[in-house]
Amino acid sequence: MKLVRHVTDLVKDVDKFKNSIALVATKVDNQYIKRGRQFILVEDNTIISAIADFLLEVQQDLSQRVEHPKTSPQEVKFYGNAVKFIDVLLSRADSEYTNIGIFRRPDEPGPLSNITLLQEGKRHIEKMLYETLAYTEKVDEDFGYTISEKSKNDIKDLVEEINENAWSYVSTVTGDVWEYYRTKTLSSQLRRGYAIVPEILETSKNLKSPKELLEKISRSIASLDIDIPDRNIANIQIQAGYFNFLQVVSDRELKTRSYEELFKGLTAYLFESKENIQGDVNDASKKSKTKYDRKSMELQTQ
Repeated sequence: MKLVRHVTDLVKDVDKFKNSIALVATKVDNQYIKRGRQFILVEDNTIISAIADFLLEVQQDLSQRVEHPKTSPQEVKFYGNAVKFIDVLLSRADSEYTNIGIFRRPDEPGPLSNITLLQEGKRHIEKMLYETLAYTEKVDEDFGYTISEKSKNDIKDLVEEINENAWSYVSTVTGDVWEYYRTKTLSSQLRRGYAIVPEILETSKNLKSPKELLEKISRSIASLDIDIPDRNIANIQIQAGYFNFLQVVSDRELKTRSYEELFKGLTAYLFESKENIQGDVNDASKKSKTKYDRKSMELQTQ
């Protein structure tokens, strides 16, 4: 079952590669059976048939699991692909399994071509490679990643570490933005920040994909066109890449830490600054108008 899961994780579309898939069992022990007074080596076809019988049992079990009402949609997809994969391996021609081969454990040292015991298996594998299987052109999207169960367990720790790093880098960048606008006193200089930062805040609330969220944050910050070190934004993009890779190899949806609190404070600061500047402008306008009215009246009385 572990082999089947690894294969279905690796090959996303079994149907596309059905003419290019075969199974070779290696290091097969040399078993003998007694016939009369002699011990005879168990034939290759007998071993291949035993492998096929086992695969048939697995296939039947998987087919039953697909039909079980409590099977999750994710497992239904896996079982369905597994059944297709095993079906390819069980291909037959002239009552022989054409997509299963064996490679025996050598019974003597030396070049493989000189070991008599291995020649039958070698001929069968050569026939399988040159006559049965066919080349299928691939694209990168055809294949996924396959990792051990231990590595899958390690992903959780890696995600936590990446989340901490990403949050730290985003915090640094929001600090850069905060410091930049702290020194600005014109409404026009705040306008762009006030338009973009609240948008990032809403994105951080709604966007669930860690990769997409971090990429959105880095693009939005870069679009402010303010003096922020390139490495600070690049650090965020690097964490997004890490999330993307781990999501590909993980069998569960990865979660990201909330960035809402970082941008909520920055949004409030920009809003307050904008209001203060607008208030100063209004006060200055009123004072200017009062001064103008007073001067106008003085001129009229002369």
